[in-house]
Amino acid sequence: MNFTVRPLQREDDDALVAFLDELGRKNSSVLGYHFPVYRDMLEHVEVGSAASLGCFQDEILVGYLPAFIKESEEECAFSSMPFFGPNAGVLCDGESEWLEEIHALLLNESLALAVEKNAVSASYYTPFLNSSNEEFYTQHLQDAHVIDKHTTYIELETYEPDSSLRYDLRKAESAGVKIISSRGEEDILALNDIYQKNCTDYGIPPKPIECLRFLINASKEGGNTTTWLATLNDKVVAGLIMIFSPTTASYYLPCSLHEFRTQQPSTLLIHHAMLHARQRGMKHWNWESSPSKESGVYKFKKKWGSLDGSYKIYVKPLRNTDYFRSQGVKGISERFPYFFVFPFNVLQS
Repeated sequence: MNFTVRPLQREDDDALVAFLDELGRKNSSVLGYHFPVYRDMLEHVEVGSAASLGCFQDEILVGYLPAFIKESEEECAFSSMPFFGPNAGVLCDGESEWLEEIHALLLNESLALAVEKNAVSASYYTPFLNSSNEEFYTQHLQDAHVIDKHTTYIELETYEPDSSLRYDLRKAESAGVKIISSRGEEDILALNDIYQKNCTDYGIPPKPIECLRFLINASKEGGNTTTWLATLNDKVVAGLIMIFSPTTASYYLPCSLHEFRTQQPSTLLIHHAMLHARQRGMKHWNWESSPSKESGVYKFKKKWGSLDGSYKIYVKPLRNTDYFRSQGVKGISERFPYFFVFPFNVLQS
């Protein structure tokens, strides 16, 4: 079978969206992060430059590896994908008889591209809820560091709030919390203020305001990005940015004012978003990963009846360990922000 692998350009966007829409209707591993709108946001906020690869069979796109490169001086870092680690990796039809060959072509070509660009490492976050193809990563990314990660998700078809959640929802409605769409720049600034305060309070690295502004301005009810705000007496007290694919709703950016949390605006927002996703025919709610299974964030997600999932990060170093030790945690972080360049625990061992 004749396959060709090449970098994807913007003129390939129509073919890419058609591929993701078709694959995403039967495969929950396709996420909203893999669509052009999210790529455009990452480039807009200068996270890096798109370096995605497509595998074509007779000019038809049959495999896709979303990826970015971050340049620093004469070197770079390669990742599928950066910016707080949304799942990516090779996306293709899991029932294809050419499954292994498509993985091999895309993984090997991406490594060749990383070497050509003088990357210090190449990292791959494996797909959401799809561990069956991890053997291909092990086979083609030899000598890579492998990091086990956990995630949580909900099967939307069976979602039903329990008595505790129903109590919280009634509490929000009784308090007069309303769910609205963003009304413009004033709401964006209000949402960003809440989000930045949350990040400061919990020691979370914040996304830049231009990330929020881009995604909120791109939001629409039937698109890949949707934003809802919770208001109380017309004051924005919480917000939620969702990233959608055909069958998976990703919980991207939640925030809320601490002094209004007893009114449960976030609970009402999440419930609203879950019902919206189910109405659109989506199968899974992707909570993303949590700091640990002992964290309050993880326990909050489990309160909703979440299930546990797993994925891996493969980090293929293209320099020896002494090089990374010479750069140090601070140097690597400053040169390649938002990229998983090297496991820091190895540097400290």
